[in-house]
Amino acid sequence: NVTAGKVGSCAGFTAASSQYLSIGSNATLQMCDVDFTIAAWVYLTAATEAMVAGKWSAVGSLEYILYASTTEPPFFAVSANGTATGQAGGTVPMQLNRWYFLVGWHDSVRNEVGFEIDNTGPVIASWANGVLAGTGAFEVGREPEVTPIRYVTGRIDALGLWKNRVFTAAERSALYHGSVGREPPC
Repeated sequence: NVTAGKVGSCAGFTAASSQYLSIGSNATLQMCDVDFTIAAWVYLTAATEAMVAGKWSAVGSLEYILYASTTEPPFFAVSANGTATGQAGGTVPMQLNRWYFLVGWHDSVRNEVGFEIDNTGPVIASWANGVLAGTGAFEVGREPEVTPIRYVTGRIDALGLWKNRVFTAAERSALYHGSVGREPPC
């Protein structure tokens, strides 16, 4: 469902219709123990607790997730073995009908994961275990690892995934662009 977004057009999702986007696993989407960053603008229009984007298909094959919620703080998490996770996250749940800029990253050199919301400063957690290179699909707008499956109701815009790159504070700020937002670089 294409709709008005933060930075142009975006994908709109309705949980009641089980809407989501998906692409099969491939080497580009498998992160292993490399640096990577994932970012998106998120606008929730109904109570939501679900994956914005990632490879988080089933217990035993969990890889990485950028997570949004109106009931708990949003976060970014990774798993090295498909089960145990390292995560960094916000401190308060997201509000309805408001755009948020979420960024998560894995820094393989510093052995940490990070998360930032709305350019307010990073939350960092130690993680020296790498990331599973699983076969689960990369999905946007749903979290298939739970029962029942959780779907996003809202909009996701300017989603980007950068392998072999951890964004600096200045690069995250440039994408946030004073809350106006920018399309992510290729």
